Amino acid sequence: MNAKLSYNRAIIELCFAGGIWGFGFVATVYALEGMGPLTMTAARFILSFVLVFPFLFFVKGFHSHKHKELFQLAVVPGLLLGGLLVLQTWGLKYTTATKSGFITTLYIVFVPFIENRFLGAKVGLRHALYVILGLFGTALICNFQGGEWNIGDLMTLGCSAFATIQIVCLGRMSHKIDSSVAFNTYQSFWAAILPLVMLIFYKEDIQWPMPGHATFGFIWLLVGSTIIAFLIQIRAQKVISASVASLLFLLESPFAALFAFFLLGEVLSLSQWLGACLILISACGVVMLSRKQTLNTDLKDSSQLLSK
Repeated sequence: MNAKLSYNRAIIELCFAGGIWGFGFVATVYALEGMGPLTMTAARFILSFVLVFPFLFFVKGFHSHKHKELFQLAVVPGLLLGGLLVLQTWGLKYTTATKSGFITTLYIVFVPFIENRFLGAKVGLRHALYVILGLFGTALICNFQGGEWNIGDLMTLGCSAFATIQIVCLGRMSHKIDSSVAFNTYQSFWAAILPLVMLIFYKEDIQWPMPGHATFGFIWLLVGSTIIAFLIQIRAQKVISASVASLLFLLESPFAALFAFFLLGEVLSLSQWLGACLILISACGVVMLSRKQTLNTDLKDSSQLLSK
């Protein structure tokens, strides 16, 4: 029962994180009116680390060797996280929040492929069909035609590739993470490295004082998208596989489109709304499929214990 509740709670938390990240696309558009993409990415992770790190002194075992291992463990996912958000944020200077939200979610195709091809994880036929359905929905929402892609779309596609590796990497090491708060804090430290290095060679101007909506957008990215949502991702991937998590992350795209429609005036066509519905269907389908597989596994384990 506890395992089931834990799994259900992870599903709910990931859906909530999708909503936070969905509004994050709009928040990024707001924040870009006050600072450049590199400055924004570096600042959100530096401040995330500075704000949360003092609380780690109250986390059990902070001075132990275990926390040093967590700090080292966060290097790769942290650097990948910094890279993907630099590409995503920079891309939003040239493309719309709606298109960015949906191109980013192409990792639903990449994650099962990586797990199947390189990690030996089996992806079932129904899961693959849901991936195809989600991909088709993404194509509709982006009005996919090769000639219509711009530099911002290509940067966002690169962001999706980085996100794929980050999700898979986090899934493989999740069993070693005994403190999600500490790991997310250390991940923020490493995520700030890449944009900071790039700022040495690429100078950006900051509008000061920033417009009110730009300040609000940055605060949302700092507290919501960086501290809360990534913490949820780390917690949830201790229970949910990378393939399932990647499809649940799809929910950020319909949220992004919805918020962009109401707040940025980005109007969607009928086919684009159809694409959003297909993505929601694929996300719900994979949740039900994964839950059924989890219950079957629990029943099998229980039967084996009783037989002993």
